[in-house]
Amino acid sequence: MFCFYPDAYRGLGAVCAGSRYNRAMPYPRLAKFSRIAFLVCFSVPLIHAQNVPTQADALLQQQVKAQNFRGSVLIGVNGKIVFERGYGPADEEWNVANTPKTKFRIASMTKQFTGASILLLQEDGKLNVGDRVAKYLSGLPDAWQAITIHQLLTHTSGIPNYTDSAKIPELNQHGATPEQMIALVADKPLLSAPGAKFAYCNTGYILLGMLIERVSGMKYADFLQQRIFTPLEMKDSGYDTAPVVLAHRASGYQLKQGAIVNADFIDMSVPFAAGGIYSTVEDLFRWNEALAHKGLLSPASRRAMFEIYPESVLADSHYGYGVVITERFGRRLFYHGGGVVGFSSVIQRYPEENTCIVVLSNLEPVKSWEIGDGFGADRAERRSCTSWAWRFASPCGPTRPAVSYRRSPTCSAPVRSPQDDGRCTRRCGRARRNTAESPRRKSPSRPPAAAMEAINRSRSWR
Repeated sequence: MFCFYPDAYRGLGAVCAGSRYNRAMPYPRLAKFSRIAFLVCFSVPLIHAQNVPTQADALLQQQVKAQNFRGSVLIGVNGKIVFERGYGPADEEWNVANTPKTKFRIASMTKQFTGASILLLQEDGKLNVGDRVAKYLSGLPDAWQAITIHQLLTHTSGIPNYTDSAKIPELNQHGATPEQMIALVADKPLLSAPGAKFAYCNTGYILLGMLIERVSGMKYADFLQQRIFTPLEMKDSGYDTAPVVLAHRASGYQLKQGAIVNADFIDMSVPFAAGGIYSTVEDLFRWNEALAHKGLLSPASRRAMFEIYPESVLADSHYGYGVVITERFGRRLFYHGGGVVGFSSVIQRYPEENTCIVVLSNLEPVKSWEIGDGFGADRAERRSCTSWAWRFASPCGPTRPAVSYRRSPTCSAPVRSPQDDGRCTRRCGRARRNTAESPRRKSPSRPPAAAMEAINRSRSWR
């Protein structure tokens, strides 16, 4: 399971539909876990004050005890790490704890590295993103001959998703070559004309991995090591291969019927350039800083990576070259995530605040992006407590059921609705308003539920 804002899905519309690793995870089904998001009203001012967000840490610890989270979290502001911590076990059987040095599978976050690799090759003069893929890869179906590298990068090629194939469960057990994965969809019609519309497609990133190997003359893993990991001193990152004994590797787990079990096996040759990398929160922070500033890509390549391409739009978000460009909490956001059995991940950057958030988890069905969203709400939302987090978390405490809220006309803080008999109101400054005085107003929170569901489905390689 690997796609773009980390999430296993059954499709982004027609995207990734049908595969065991493509199940949709709409927000309404996440309400229990999403209570963690109420930490936003505590954590953000502490982050901006460059203090350890102790309230957030305490709440995350509660989620660990409730088996709602395990993994590692990092927050960086202005190029400095202001918070990093591991939670829960990296290895359940040996009771080894997660730390900021723990290595997790990052699934579709791999696409950022694949996109950057293509841009590095363009800087080398070995290809151009406007070139047809068939110029470099022979034997492609006739319907694919006009598809460009740019269209693969932006998920606008129209090629079907190979992870939808009924053969994927078998390949997960034994591994596969890129050619074998491409063959799964080579005889299927395109979902749309090349360049016509966005449809999240892991197959495109398999082709990009093959292209990197063909043009560079190096294995995909070796190219990453030589051109990205070593220059950026990402010493705890690499391409995940089954035979390698990897120190500080997190084991993946799943929560089934209330019990922790080992995650199903998957040979990481199957995700390949669409989702095969492992990393740590610290290495991913180095990576994010390199993308945000000088250090890896040229200014022209950075602009191309974060460009808004009209054809790659979905629910008011756009897909660049391995990155989603959108707006959240009234601020610009660059992000990507991923999910593969037993793991989920997200990396988020709010460029105006120069803030980076990395969340990696080794427990399914944890949604790392929910935690990232919780940390991401800005100080203005915190002061008014109008963040979408309050839809899932009661101001009277995390154990209370989620309810609807109204906001006071003078303090704009959410208060309980009349059907709760006014038993709980929330103080905001000197004002304390009764629910009867609180006219219903639209909360400036998140995009429509249908749009967010579509975005969530596009979060992983699944």
